[in-house]
Amino acid sequence: MADIKTRDTVKGTIRTLDKGRIAASRMKQAYIQTKDKAEHSVEAEEHSETEYASDRMESGTKRVTEETVHQTKKAVHKGAEKVKDKVEQKIENRVKKKVENSAENTVKNSAERASKNAAKKSAEKSIRATNSAGRKSIRTVEKSSAKTVKQSARSAGKATVKTAQKGTVKTVKTSVKTAEKTSKAAIKTTKQAAKAAQRSAKAAAKAAQKAAKAAQQAAKLAAKAAKAAIQLLIKIIKAIIAALQKLISAIIAGGWVSVVVILVICLIALLCWSVYGLFASAKANDGEYTMHNIITRINNEFNEKITDIKTDNPHDKLEMSGSKAEWKEVLAVYAVAYNMTNTHPANPDEVQVITLDESKEEYIRNLFWEINKIDHRIETYTETEQVEEKQKDGNVKKVNKQVQKKALYITVSHVDLETIMTNKGFTAEQKKMCRQLLSDENNDLWRELLHGVTGSNSDIVLIAQEQLGNVGGKPYWSWYGFSSRVEWCCCFVSWCANECGYIESGTIPMYSVVDTGVDWFKSKDQWLDGSEEPEAGMIIFFDWASDGLDGSGDHTGIVEKVEGGTVYTIEGNSGDKVCENQYSIGNKEILGYGYYSGNNTVATGDAAQQVWTYLKSYGYSDSVAAGIIGNMMRECGGDTLNLDWNIIGHYNGDEFYGLCQWCLRYTPSGFKGSTIKEQCEYLQKTIKSEFANYGGNYNGITYSQFLKSDTRTAAIAFERVYERCGDYSNEDSRRANNAEKAYNKFHK
Repeated sequence: MADIKTRDTVKGTIRTLDKGRIAASRMKQAYIQTKDKAEHSVEAEEHSETEYASDRMESGTKRVTEETVHQTKKAVHKGAEKVKDKVEQKIENRVKKKVENSAENTVKNSAERASKNAAKKSAEKSIRATNSAGRKSIRTVEKSSAKTVKQSARSAGKATVKTAQKGTVKTVKTSVKTAEKTSKAAIKTTKQAAKAAQRSAKAAAKAAQKAAKAAQQAAKLAAKAAKAAIQLLIKIIKAIIAALQKLISAIIAGGWVSVVVILVICLIALLCWSVYGLFASAKANDGEYTMHNIITRINNEFNEKITDIKTDNPHDKLEMSGSKAEWKEVLAVYAVAYNMTNTHPANPDEVQVITLDESKEEYIRNLFWEINKIDHRIETYTETEQVEEKQKDGNVKKVNKQVQKKALYITVSHVDLETIMTNKGFTAEQKKMCRQLLSDENNDLWRELLHGVTGSNSDIVLIAQEQLGNVGGKPYWSWYGFSSRVEWCCCFVSWCANECGYIESGTIPMYSVVDTGVDWFKSKDQWLDGSEEPEAGMIIFFDWASDGLDGSGDHTGIVEKVEGGTVYTIEGNSGDKVCENQYSIGNKEILGYGYYSGNNTVATGDAAQQVWTYLKSYGYSDSVAAGIIGNMMRECGGDTLNLDWNIIGHYNGDEFYGLCQWCLRYTPSGFKGSTIKEQCEYLQKTIKSEFANYGGNYNGITYSQFLKSDTRTAAIAFERVYERCGDYSNEDSRRANNAEKAYNKFHK
């Protein structure tokens, strides 16, 4: 039998798997990961709790700001039609202080709470992560060691087991010590992370304090704008108070004062950052960037451009025609385009129009030249002239000769409002807001913004203001009846007077020669010497020093306003344009002023007589004045001339008051208890816009047509357009009959 071959066992050649080393390697990786986590906590990278809380607070604040601006603008666009009168200074001061304190405390407290919570959560999470990593490392070492011992005993001999036990146990002890060190390092790192988080919290709190300080400064700047907006808020607040009277009565026990304060705060914000902030800019800005200064600079550029055209084009004859766009149209388009185009601005200041600066002036300037245009052309023409010609015999003889000459034609034109809105890509909402800004109910606000005039005692001032910038005078001298250009300052004044109905009523004369106007006012004993202080609406006459102050009239215009010892005027044919000028009171070149019954009228007699006097002082004809009184006889006189001008009526829950029984919900605050004069002035202030809005109730009659109507027509037109009683079939004849009684009573 053959021997069985066996292979000698070679000791030490069997390779065993070093589980201890692998466990140590894994524990090292766990340590590295734990260290990385701790370092990330210290560095506060973008995925850490501290950075996340900071970003959340910043982005949340930004979103709230943007949404507030967006919702505010939406509310304004829907509620702009209700903008009416002024707010007291006392409310403004309280509101400003409350806003500043509230803004600072809210920002500071929110930032501190957010930072502390973020730091606390970051530290707790880091500690939990580190402890968990340490425990996991120890369990891994123990488990790996036990498994290694068991496997080694099965696969090797007794010597191998002994060797494995010695090596593994040693490795286990080393690994346990390493794990303990790792755990201690991780805990130490976690403490450092907690301290870093605390430092981050302190830094965040400090940043919050800076933010609060910045907010406080911003609030102070906003307060300046709010102060200007107060002038407009009168109407808003008074309208709200009138509308909320019943609500206040119901909640007065529950702290209605707080409700009103909140409303005031909201309304200031709504107004300041809406398109209506444009009107408040008249008082929100000072120094170089005021609306008046900006308009003046651009107007000067316009005039300089015309002057340059004249200088650069030598000519024998000049003809100018056309007109530029009204400034209120330019500014209305500016306000809407600037305020309503970007509905979610990063910075709310980028869309608000209550303040002015260099960039906004440039925006307005570019828009002005986008709307307005100046063209010119040169044409040659032949003219026969008598010239002196030397004859062969040496004598000089005048002969007719054809001479070539040059005519310069300058034409000013502008894009109409509808076209410019379309060109700017306005939406239906933007177009509606633009038209709302330009409605007649805002005329007083426009006068104050453009001219600094808060009110005038004559419509002639408003009419004249609307003509500013027109050149050449053709609308005025052609209306007067001239077929070609004449010196047209008198034609301009006469045209404005005619638009008010003053010529037909005999209030102001129609004149084309200055001295004719002077003589008329003097003959009526309605003349004020040039050394006196005039009033708005008076007609001013000049005697230029250039011809020796000879006592005869050389030029005429309209007094726009009088402020600080200065007379501001609107004059036609001043440099062949309609423009504003100013003179010191008592200037030697002011010949004098013509005044009329609209200036400083004081009425006497019974109520009907006083009303008649006031209506006549506004330039109304006898027929128109009688037509209005005929309606008052029906409204408050029981179809008699015994007008109960202080009467109060009630209908369908509304309260009505006065000569025309105005609904008190729509009248200025304090109108109840007003005098006859105040009621007549309110009528005059509102009648023109009523005819513009409701003329369709009576065959589309215009205000100008109303001023020229006979007694019965005036009564019916006033009834349907101004009173709008509704029962026309019964009321037409009654009010017309009343008007005839008034006419017969007062007409002389």
